[in-house]
Amino acid sequence: MTALMVVKEQGMPTGLKQLIGIVVVVVVAALGGWAWTRTLPSANAEPVDPVVSLATVGFGHGYGIYGWDSGLQVVLVYDGGEPWMTCSGLVETKPTDSRRCIVPFANGQTVMWAISTVDGKTGTLVVNETSSALAQGTTVVHLVFVGDRLVVTQYQRSMARLQQRDARETVEELFAHDPELAPWAVVFR
Repeated sequence: MTALMVVKEQGMPTGLKQLIGIVVVVVVAALGGWAWTRTLPSANAEPVDPVVSLATVGFGHGYGIYGWDSGLQVVLVYDGGEPWMTCSGLVETKPTDSRRCIVPFANGQTVMWAISTVDGKTGTLVVNETSSALAQGTTVVHLVFVGDRLVVTQYQRSMARLQQRDARETVEELFAHDPELAPWAVVFR
């Protein structure tokens, strides 16, 4: 209070008071905005690579298993796949893609898919330019061609965090005991 009284006694011009007030408001707003943006994922953030990443494609079927420590897990099942696929560094990737693959199918069609995540909790799956959100947990994605039309079906499941050493066996067991997924359990044997 004493400092304020001294200012009044010296007769600080009103314009200077207003300028100081504006500067204080701008500085506080800038610091508040900076602090808030520190809690948001950056648009320029590097993607988080999966800690579990297993994939194989044989004649007629294949799979990809991807898991992140923060909880996001994706299991892709290819029905009608050919025995080769090209992934990640072998194709041009976007800076936010954690994983990107090209999978050929027996009917001559090719599927390109990408998983993007910067936090390992949530992400985006893009299949032939069609995007869908991935929530924390396990998303099973089945890819199959019906004629010339690609059918992509997603199933949300609860599954313990996958570990590199036993991911295939864990997924096979989940599929074998799930009525909707049981037809594809053979893919993991």
